[in-house]
Amino acid sequence: MSEQAPARFIASANAWAAVALVTGSIEPIAAKVGFRADASIWELQLARSLVAALVILPLTRRIAWLPRADGLRVGIAGALLFTTSTLMLFALSRLHVADVISILSITPATVALATRWRTGVSLGRRFALGVAVSIAGVVVTTGAFRGESGDAIGIACALGAVASSTAYRLTIEKLAATSDPALISSWIYLVHGALALVLIAPVVGMPSSAAWSAGCWTGIAAAVSNVAFVAALAGLGAARASVVMLLQRPIIVIAAAVVLTEPLGIEECVGITLVVAGVVLSKPPSPAPAKS
Repeated sequence: MSEQAPARFIASANAWAAVALVTGSIEPIAAKVGFRADASIWELQLARSLVAALVILPLTRRIAWLPRADGLRVGIAGALLFTTSTLMLFALSRLHVADVISILSITPATVALATRWRTGVSLGRRFALGVAVSIAGVVVTTGAFRGESGDAIGIACALGAVASSTAYRLTIEKLAATSDPALISSWIYLVHGALALVLIAPVVGMPSSAAWSAGCWTGIAAAVSNVAFVAALAGLGAARASVVMLLQRPIIVIAAAVVLTEPLGIEECVGITLVVAGVVLSKPPSPAPAKS
């Protein structure tokens, strides 16, 4: 837990994580519903980004100029989040929700690996075992053990989302140690919306009604989830916040089976269980309490 994080966020870190867990579960389901209504990936990303940018300030009620160094990090974080969400939409358009979620669930392990590389802290055999179990879970869920690895482009997009999400979480962890998490979320989604206007709007034009409908759900869910996640991250740190968010994975998979009637067989259940168990095993040890 970061000793420099604002006290009010440290005290309620677990509650913020719970809010992020619930709202974040809505986004992939709503995106899939949009795709089934013939909304394109770029239309949905544009609508989602604009809605999130519009609702973020009423949610956080925080906006102020940042120091130059923090402003640069926020710009990078906004671009990374934009990249992550775009890759996730591409993956969801080509794969079942369970496949995408199982791949994205290895993110905490990649965050821990990146943290180890950055700090030089040894993670031990338990971490290696956890990573191996997580990879086994992805193999089972996607059917790779039968030579049925699904759509290669979709899997590549999901893995790309893992990489960009890892970089995003580490960038945010640095920002949350010195800045107000609500202020960080405000700027990140304003950057997100600006990127969508500059990069997507000139090509896509006005999104369809189906894209706006799904975009409203995904945009609001993304904004609320991000505000809650950044606040939780300020108190828990990137690796631990990512592990707490693992509870979101089975919720999403079950919701996809109920709402979207996607397959939820033994392989999907075993695979996602292995992924969650593996990431729990790879959870970094708690830091020793500071001596007075």
